[in-house]
Amino acid sequence: MLKGIIIGLLCFFIFLFFNIFIFHRFNIKRRFYLIGKIFFLVLLLYITLFIFTPTTVYASYLFRFIAAFLNAFFIYFFIWYFYLHFIQIIDRSPSTRILIEIENSLHKKLSYEEIKKVYTIDTKFSHELEDMVILGRLKKEEGYFINTQKGTLHCKIFKFIREYLKLPRN
Repeated sequence: MLKGIIIGLLCFFIFLFFNIFIFHRFNIKRRFYLIGKIFFLVLLLYITLFIFTPTTVYASYLFRFIAAFLNAFFIYFFIWYFYLHFIQIIDRSPSTRILIEIENSLHKKLSYEEIKKVYTIDTKFSHELEDMVILGRLKKEEGYFINTQKGTLHCKIFKFIREYLKLPRN
């Protein structure tokens, strides 16, 4: 059990190292796509380490081996999943962006009009739409955006959750 926890945490830190190294050295356009690729490459390392790291307890009990493997996988996966959403909040949140713009201003304060000049809604929308096309949730045809199968599935899931939580449409 401890083996799985250690390997799961080690693999996440390896993932984090590569993520930080690549994003600080190179200008990557499809960042979230690359984060997913790095995750799956490190997942292969995780599987290899888990299988080939010797242990006496799991050698004779296949069920325990599988249970320990899955426990450690979930540790790795959920830390990665949390990290992915944390990056999404920092990268995409208008609130975070506005706070940073105010903090970076000369006098640490901005009027509503100054904020609108620095952080335009057109730029925000164009980046969101571009990312959804890159991620395969939308396709653009003749100037119109259309949900793909993947986009429709995501829409149904999030629509259900929003209705369940009674979140307003705004």
